[in-house]
Amino acid sequence: MGNGRLARRPWGSCARAGLAVALACALVGAGEGHTAAIASVAEQRQEVEQRRERVSDEIQQHRNELHSTESRLQDHLDELDDIEQRLEVTVADVQRLDRRVARLDEELAQLEDELATAEEELATAQQRLAATTSELVATQEKLAQTRRQLARQRETFAERSRASYVHGGSAAMVTQLLDVGDVSEFARSMRYVESVLAEDRQRVQRISGLAREVEATKQDLAQLQQRRIAQRTHAKSQRDEVARLVEEQRQLRAEVAAQRKERRQVMLALQADRDSHEQLVANLRQASQQIEAELAALAQREERLTAREQQLAQRQAERERRASQDSGGSQDLGGSQGSGGGSAAPASDGRFQQPSQGRITSSFGYRTHPIHGTRRLHAGVDLAAGYGAPNYAAADGVVVSAGWRGGYGRTVVVSHGGGLSTLYAHQSRLAVSSGQQVTGGQVVGYEGASGAVTGPHLHFEVRVNGRPRNPVPYLR
Repeated sequence: MGNGRLARRPWGSCARAGLAVALACALVGAGEGHTAAIASVAEQRQEVEQRRERVSDEIQQHRNELHSTESRLQDHLDELDDIEQRLEVTVADVQRLDRRVARLDEELAQLEDELATAEEELATAQQRLAATTSELVATQEKLAQTRRQLARQRETFAERSRASYVHGGSAAMVTQLLDVGDVSEFARSMRYVESVLAEDRQRVQRISGLAREVEATKQDLAQLQQRRIAQRTHAKSQRDEVARLVEEQRQLRAEVAAQRKERRQVMLALQADRDSHEQLVANLRQASQQIEAELAALAQREERLTAREQQLAQRQAERERRASQDSGGSQDLGGSQGSGGGSAAPASDGRFQQPSQGRITSSFGYRTHPIHGTRRLHAGVDLAAGYGAPNYAAADGVVVSAGWRGGYGRTVVVSHGGGLSTLYAHQSRLAVSSGQQVTGGQVVGYEGASGAVTGPHLHFEVRVNGRPRNPVPYLR
């Protein structure tokens, strides 16, 4: 019996040794399987990580391109605002010059009417002067004839008077007449002599009176001629003065018309410049929207790759944990050692800091716009802390836009990665610039009332891939 027991011991030892060898081989095979699986997952994870990094690089390139595009867009918008202001002033100048030219045309037409009237009055004065001068010349000729006639008549009367005196006067004439034999003849002679002398005397008196009348007429005509000359001189002076005013008005009108032409040319140039900038702005906005769409697509792709990377990391960690457990459980039997495992980094909770110390005065959601009066989505929340109060970045990120943004007024947009961005609008002034890195809590600007607002406040938005989200759940 003792030999039998001794004979069975070697078999039991061999059985136990074989079992140990079999278990060791099984464990070695399992370890090799875990190692291969872990290596495969690691390779997949590395490939996904490389793809994600390439997408991240592409996102950064798109962000830089978006920043450049929005910077150029803002430059063109600023230039467009300047052009609009200059165009407004120029249009006002052209309209003012149009009105002035119209007034000058009216005044010129009135002056030309006055000039025509003055020309007529001058022509009338010249005609009157010519008529008076002709009448005066005729009167002077008549006066000369009357004076010659008066001189001849006086000479005749004087000769007869001298003859009467030479023959002894009236007594001698009477004596001569007494020598006439016939009494009737004597009477006839006496009557004849008396008639001749009386007629001579009357003729002299009549001609003298006529001479006085003609002299008076000549003096009247001479005075009238002087008045006519004065009237013509005055009419000519008036005509010359009105003609001078007409010429000055024409020159002034030409100068103003030249100014209007120059301002119209400036206006047309500004309008063409405005149209060009508006086209550039439209193109840049379209390019910006396209880049934003590409960024949104890349952000979604990055999120999918990040999620895939996290899944692979968890799978790798799980397999490393199992390999470590299998390796630890076999140490007593085979003494093999397992490889150490890693763990995935915890995901961020995604919460934002408060962008303002003010209270919410208007919530996210549809409402009636306080200015336009239409019902539309209020894509953020309004916080009021008082004019000039600081506004803070809600989290770390890159400023992708800083400047005037239409109805938003002075606005800052910060990209936080992963398609997540925040917007800070209606600020009185900005404290950051486009392309700048910011940290959570850093001042990005100060509360104001720029843009389409009714009072000072901060309009704060949260956007995911360009779509607005209610900011309240994101805030601490």
